Amino acid sequence: MLHCLLLRCIRPNPAAALPRLLNRFAGNSATAASGGASPASPAPLQPAAVQFYRRALPANCVAFGSPEGKQVFREALEAGFMEGYFSLASQYRTQDDPSFCGLATLVMCLNSLEVDPGKVWKGPWRWFHEEMLDCCVQVDRVRKHGLTLAEFACLAGCNSLQVRRLVHPAFDADPQADAAGLAEFEATVRDCSRTDGCILVASYSRRALGQTGDGHFAPIGGFHPDRQLVLIFDTARFKYPSHWVPLRQLWDALKLPDSATGRPRGYCVLAKAPGLTAFRVSQRFATGVRQPDSPLLRLARDFEDWLAAEVEVGAPANQIREMSDAIAALSQAAGQLGRLCGRHRLAEAVLSRQRQAAADADAEAVLAALRSLPALGPVGDAFLAGLRQSAAAAGVAADVQLEGDNGCGGADGSLALLTLLAWPMPPGSARAALLAEARDWVLRCAPNRLATEVQLLRNQLSTIFEIAPVRVS
Repeated sequence: MLHCLLLRCIRPNPAAALPRLLNRFAGNSATAASGGASPASPAPLQPAAVQFYRRALPANCVAFGSPEGKQVFREALEAGFMEGYFSLASQYRTQDDPSFCGLATLVMCLNSLEVDPGKVWKGPWRWFHEEMLDCCVQVDRVRKHGLTLAEFACLAGCNSLQVRRLVHPAFDADPQADAAGLAEFEATVRDCSRTDGCILVASYSRRALGQTGDGHFAPIGGFHPDRQLVLIFDTARFKYPSHWVPLRQLWDALKLPDSATGRPRGYCVLAKAPGLTAFRVSQRFATGVRQPDSPLLRLARDFEDWLAAEVEVGAPANQIREMSDAIAALSQAAGQLGRLCGRHRLAEAVLSRQRQAAADADAEAVLAALRSLPALGPVGDAFLAGLRQSAAAAGVAADVQLEGDNGCGGADGSLALLTLLAWPMPPGSARAALLAEARDWVLRCAPNRLATEVQLLRNQLSTIFEIAPVRVS
């Protein structure tokens, strides 16, 4: 019946009759279904979600794949300023999430510098991926808020990279600082473009380059010295391709403040650390100190308060004249750290082993170096005594806090000593200055491997203290 009705109505004016017929048929069906009542008004159509297929580069940017971009590449390559390009290009990736520019950039750098993550990505393969970078900030938080430059540097440091971080000097207040900073930036770009051993990563505002959006991370893939152009490997390839930008404009793009920190952005120079980092700031500590009610945050703040307090009259060491004074000062600090671990019922350490088989030998070498120091025995005893005393007062079994390699301070206090050697001392405190001098005494007789490990760990802790509310002014 419907078929015949359609044919009959279509003959006179198919274009006009068919929509009317379909509307009539739909209305009759709705009325019948409702028992003859008037049909309800149709739901309004929802607007389609806004979609984009890439963006056009502004005129000041030269697309890498354009004829001009290829010519710039050839000239830069002949001049010797594309040495870092090839290792980065072999690991070029598109970020997995709109907020993952920092994570994708770091994955490119880690894989191009051939850092072994020590843990499986998929199947039997150890390989870096964005979801694995969580030692300083949780991936879900990055997905919502992105990364700051300090957080990026922290993630790089705890994944066995040497990091040199430089923040833009906010040259509006000091033109001389701007000129000096620009000269240093150009020198760093030149250095990293001439070798494949270091990578410069820029944290900049797209707005300053005439692009849409704002904060972005990208590795620098090369430099054309005559035209003063820098190659940006844009990990948001769904938005912009790789492109050349003027060095001066990129420098200015580092100036605009990060909305999360209110401070200018900057850049990092990354290189593979000599040997694998055997220890790292534990993930629980790195993420826990950012949670207001975390016992790890309370531990860090309480220890900072103790460091900032005046040295008591009759303290074990008010001045470091010899090794015994240094050991006494470190033992006193270890006892306080142990008491705080017990008070806050902590069963994890500030530091932990890297979870990678290749680092086991290095970890054992670092622990052997720690155990060879004359300070370990007294420091370990003081830490354990403080822990047991405080744990007993809190009604906690101290043995539970010492299980495994990552107990609160290590079964023999070795992790407690390593923590004290690496802890970044707050400025302006007589006690902190005394403790810093004491550990310098101890490290003078330490192997180079241990001293290097301590410095890498101190850099990680310093960055975490910068991004977490540990030090409250």
